[in-house]
Amino acid sequence: GVLPVQLNIDAFRSVAEDSVEYAYSTQLAEIERFFDPDYIAQDDALLSSSSSIIVHEDNADDLDLGVGSTVRLEFVDQVEREFTVAAIYSDLAIFDSGWILPASFWDENPNLPEQQDIYITMLTADGVSEDAARAAIEGVTDDFPQLDAFTKAEFQDDQEASINQVLVIVNVLLFISVALALLGIAITLALSVFERTREFGLTRAVGGTRKQMKRTVRVEGIIVATFGGILGIALGLVFGIACVQIIPDDFVSSLAIPYGTIIVNLIVAAIAGLIAAYFPARRASKLNVLDAIAHGG
Repeated sequence: GVLPVQLNIDAFRSVAEDSVEYAYSTQLAEIERFFDPDYIAQDDALLSSSSSIIVHEDNADDLDLGVGSTVRLEFVDQVEREFTVAAIYSDLAIFDSGWILPASFWDENPNLPEQQDIYITMLTADGVSEDAARAAIEGVTDDFPQLDAFTKAEFQDDQEASINQVLVIVNVLLFISVALALLGIAITLALSVFERTREFGLTRAVGGTRKQMKRTVRVEGIIVATFGGILGIALGLVFGIACVQIIPDDFVSSLAIPYGTIIVNLIVAAIAGLIAAYFPARRASKLNVLDAIAHGG
């Protein structure tokens, strides 16, 4: 079986909400053979009609729609058309727009822009091996370099790879921000040592040792870095919890706080502060006592 899944690039306007949105389109009656949209309610007789529509439960709740209800949509040709709700679904994992139109709708309305397939899904016949099916499919797709053939598992891996690429970029940006933060801590401590030169000189004059001077600056670096880490983690938790509440359950269904990772990050922040304080602490310990006392005098 073949199921083309099309993305309506030219958005439509929901007349009831007066909002511009977009929809997927496919053979509505065939969806359950390939995907599980998790229907809450459905009317199989309506699924084969070119004037039917499938609506996500959030949109149905917003517009007070049920199976058999009608909804008016206006398309790019500025013509309003009425659709009958054939089913209400809850899983946004595949059809994340919230609206699914019948593919036949575009064939019956030639004034609308022609839509291009973004996915074509197929089921292999009984007794056909994966290798044989792949060979037959690639015999067709080889003539179209923009097409790739994936099994369900391979498609999932491909999507995960895309997400991992984004995470790599985020991690690189995070590394740059950490490096800048360490530089900021080092500059702040160096300035602090310069401004407190007389204080360090007096401390040395009354018996303070070089090790104590180093320890003082190093502890300051650890405190600054740890405080920054705690503040960053607190903000991250707030935004993370907010995102979990906003994102649909189909994508993120539960909140998991990685306590172990948080503790590790705090330890790393403290070590980073210690490293950033190395040169300022070294300078504080090597100050000449008499010159330091006379500094600013």
